Amino acid sequence: MWNKLGLLLLVVLTALAAAVYLQRRSDDDASGPKMELTYERSAENVVLREISPDGSHPMVVKAARVLEDRDRNLSFADFSVLRNGDTFIKGSRAVYDLDSGLLTVRERLSLRRGVDKAAELDGLIWNRKAASGRTDRPFDLKIEGGTIRGDRAEFENDFNDIHFIGSVHARIKTDQLKLGL
Repeated sequence: MWNKLGLLLLVVLTALAAAVYLQRRSDDDASGPKMELTYERSAENVVLREISPDGSHPMVVKAARVLEDRDRNLSFADFSVLRNGDTFIKGSRAVYDLDSGLLTVRERLSLRRGVDKAAELDGLIWNRKAASGRTDRPFDLKIEGGTIRGDRAEFENDFNDIHFIGSVHARIKTDQLKLGL
């Protein structure tokens, strides 16, 4: 009798162990691979203020969310940048490399300078350290008295010098040839 009871107990324990093992395995399969955290810090409703050491080029950056990854890249969601009180940039997503000073925007953004100059860009790559940038896609530049459309543009001297690349179409008044944005 003890042999039958011992054998029954052994079968029940083996079945229980198998059920636990299968349950754990199915839980692991269902959850998939574990995602590694890809950012170090995050913040919401951020306002960053910067003033250069000489007091020039004050800048205010606002973003709904900012994430910093391990490579010292800041990812901005729903951001705006106000520089020197007159240059305004607004977009939905951007990445800023803290080490290189490179800002990359891959989506539509608005850039305004003063009250009479504006650009709608489908992306922008801006090197803050060199004060230069470029577009890789077509753009619309709106100025008082006209519009310029082109395949690509390069900006230098903090958006004061603009080089149009590729096919360019302009509808402007003849006195509007000084275009610095």
